[in-house]
Formats: sequence, C-alpha cells, structure tokens
Amino acid sequence: MKYFAHILFFLSLSLASHGQSIFDQTDALLKKYVSNGAVSYSEINQAEFADLIKKYKSFDLSTKNKNFKSAFYINAYNLNVIQKITEKPTTSVIKRSGFFDKDQITVAGETMTLNQLEKEKLLKVTKDPRLHFVLVCGAKGCPPIEPFAYRPQQLENQLEGQTKKALNDDAFIRTKGQTEISQIFQWYMDDFGGSESSILEYINSYRDSKLSGAIKYYEYDWSPNGK
Repeated sequence: MKYFAHILFFLSLSLASHGQSIFDQTDALLKKYVSNGAVSYSEINQAEFADLIKKYKSFDLSTKNKNFKSAFYINAYNLNVIQKITEKPTTSVIKRSGFFDKDQITVAGETMTLNQLEKEKLLKVTKDPRLHFVLVCGAKGCPPIEPFAYRPQQLENQLEGQTKKALNDDAFIRTKGQTEISQIFQWYMDDFGGSESSILEYINSYRDSKLSGAIKYYEYDWSPNGK
C-alpha cells in the first residue's frame, strides 16, 4: 500500500507541476509580446507560440476545479485569438468571416469556436460578467490585454483588478459630455442585470467617480490591438 501511496503522491506532484508550467509559459510569452495593452504580432515566434497552443489543445482538465478551468479557458481564448491574427494578419477581426463563430479551435481535447469557448465554457458556467474585462478579442474596442497569465489561485483578485481598471479607464468609460460606454454592455446586457439602470449600477460599484444620468453606447473599434 505504501508503494502505491508514493506513486499517487508523485503523480499528483507531476500533474500539479504540469498545470503550473502551462500558466508559467503563458505568462512568459505574454510578457514577451504584450505591452501597454498592445500585441507585437509581427514579432511573435510562431513555432514558440504553436508549442504553447499545442499544450492547451491536449491538456486534461478532467480533475481540475472551477477556478483552474476558468483561468485555463481565459488564457486559451486570448492565446488563440493572438495565434489566429498572427497566422493570418487582418485589418479587422470582424471582417474575417467566421473568426468567432465558425473557425474551429481545439481546447483541452474539445473542438469549438471562440464564441463557444467564451459562452459555453466560461459565461454559462461561471455567470460572471467580469469575464468581459479579461477576454480580449484582438480589437482596440476590447479592454486592453495584459502581459500576464490568469492563474487559478490569483483569479479572483485578477478579475476584480481588471474590472476595476477597465471601469475607471477614461478611454473605456467616456465621461466628457454625455456618458458613453462600450457596446459590450449593450450586447451582453443580460449579464449586467438586463437594463441600462442595472448596467449603470454595476459600473458604479467599481468606479471611484460615480456616473449618473443617461448613457450612450459608442461605436466599437474593431481595428487590431497591435503595435
């Protein structure tokens, strides 16, 4: 029995190490190619990136907890967006037919689209609107991409921090004249309570300077978030 106990112990250490390594490698690559909310697409070593994506494709999530899966899927979404743009540069991801809803990617052994990854693996499971401030679709209209990986043990603090940062950003929440907010709130209104008053209440729960009055949605900027 002792022998098998030792085997299980070292196997668990190995799995934990493997899980940590994928977050470490993600962190290192993002630090290498992301700065000031922009991605250096033209400088990306595609072989290096492909190696990391391959790990996300085959990773076994069957024994992982909710936080691990959420952090993993957030990273997988952001990395697959970057890889798709790197492999086939574009002036706008929205002009690429099927970019979000038809092109297939593989994550943790499952084939899906980016939309399915976002909605089925993250939003449907967690029902957490803060995800909208960490999932980056490769456009300037998104909250800026950060040069770090999302990690299971830090996820709550990271989600809170990124949400507060986005909702206090003058470029994302525009307050000169009439208050203007991202169309993200319009497209995903149900995630923020289902009405404009609930959206305002949600935003104000994170803002240092509270908003009031009518809101307007500014046009989403689909130009690339590259340098």
